[in-house]
Amino acid sequence: KTAYEITYGDWSSDVCSSDLSQNCADPQLVWTIVHNLGYVPNVWIEDCSIPATNISGTTHVIDNNSITITFSTPQAGIAYLS
Repeated sequence: KTAYEITYGDWSSDVCSSDLSQNCADPQLVWTIVHNLGYVPNVWIEDCSIPATNISGTTHVIDNNSITITFSTPQAGIAYLS
């Protein structure tokens, strides 16, 4: 199973990382994620609160390697792709 996470705030990403960054300094209205997984992944998003809360956005598939997520207000958090 491949998992991919991207943290919005510091624009860093890791593949299969167990060290989860919580730096959430830069909320964005649209997140563009180039994941290079080669398929359309399942996506879930959490904010930076402790404990984290799921947040909703509209996911648009660009192709098998990239997506965008659009929010009604700028958001910072973590997108998980699997």
